[in-house]
Amino acid sequence: MSTEPAAVLFDVAEGVATITLNRPEALNAINGELAAGLIAAYREVRRRDDIRVAILTGNGRAFCAGADLKARVRSDAAGSPIAPLFRTEDPRASTISTRASP
Repeated sequence: MSTEPAAVLFDVAEGVATITLNRPEALNAINGELAAGLIAAYREVRRRDDIRVAILTGNGRAFCAGADLKARVRSDAAGSPIAPLFRTEDPRASTISTRASP
């Protein structure tokens, strides 16, 4: 049993899901555990009909410093545990970055 806090916190209240990056000591840099937590949270939001909106936030003084390069160096040469975060089987996931401004 790990005493480490979860890398991603997930809460739902009144139709609003709050997803919190929870690695403040590393400025919420994305490592394998955080990436897996984000993927799980994303899937949970999509699965549940009672969630109308999701808010992504960071715990501590930084939202997210980007990829955890220390974790990347430690990962084996076969692949990074961070890479799956940037892939999706759902083409609608790119809507946010490609939608025109009003």
